[in-house]
Amino acid sequence: MKLEPLLQLLSDGQFHSGQDLSNTLGVSRTSVWKKIKKIEQSGIEVFCVRGRGYQIPGGIDLLSKDKIFALLSELVDREDLHVLSSIASTNQFLISRPSCKSNVQICTSEFQYSGRGRLGREWYSPFASNIYLSCKIKLSLSMSELSGLSLAVGCTLADRFQNLGAADIKVKWPNDLKLYGQKVGGVLIELAHDEQKGLEAVIGVGINWNMPENNSIDQSWSNLKGFCAEGLTRNEIVAYIAKTIINTVNQFSALGFVGFKKLWDKFDELNGKPVCLFSTNSKIVGKCSGVNETGAILIEDDGIIKSYNGGEVSIREIIE
Repeated sequence: MKLEPLLQLLSDGQFHSGQDLSNTLGVSRTSVWKKIKKIEQSGIEVFCVRGRGYQIPGGIDLLSKDKIFALLSELVDREDLHVLSSIASTNQFLISRPSCKSNVQICTSEFQYSGRGRLGREWYSPFASNIYLSCKIKLSLSMSELSGLSLAVGCTLADRFQNLGAADIKVKWPNDLKLYGQKVGGVLIELAHDEQKGLEAVIGVGINWNMPENNSIDQSWSNLKGFCAEGLTRNEIVAYIAKTIINTVNQFSALGFVGFKKLWDKFDELNGKPVCLFSTNSKIVGKCSGVNETGAILIEDDGIIKSYNGGEVSIREIIE
């Protein structure tokens, strides 16, 4: 028995007796108990009360292909929308798939067991808690014209999330979304090349939506859900993000990063702050002066401003 049917029954947050679950699913009570243990191992809390049965406190907001497709039917074919229970990485799933007849493929999953952030970092991905979403989109651009795409996606998402209620949201160059100074998400763009389709971008977005407190994250973080309108579901936010990504890529294809620079400046977390940029065998210290028209970060040191396209940036602590 797969976990999904049992999770669907428990998703309402009510108590269900072991016997009722057994009868509904057509399996033994022992089988139900074993699946409950597997659900708990995935990080989901399940109450077991003698005489009442099993309950997921507060319920669980599961992804639904039908619900997501109903919101995205004008942008993607149903066969190109992949809503999965578990996957190594939504980005890698789309990179490994052949190109489709249309220009867009979308993948989202309840769980990632090899999710990655920028610079190959592990992305913590608990089951049915957050947003793990990737879009594969055919590009009409060359490699040299893609500079700044991740910044464009990041600042547009920040703008859309602000519209949902996340007032103090910023983007840390090049692609970290920060909410009240704490990380709430990130963007990872990888490229695929098909002989017939040409260049395709796989744009992955990870968002802390309803992250449980008991996690292994070693940096300050925040959830987006608590700042958005009550009742907004994961299915709705997945569709909202996917629409944002697709529209952003279309706009970027027409305008390049220049068309997003003012929006980036609005959400730039680092502009005007003392920073350290770490790149291969070097460390650059100075004041961030925003980004240029290609999305490269500008750092001022001794009155000289230089641009940098890669590296890891941190805000430098000033010691009086």
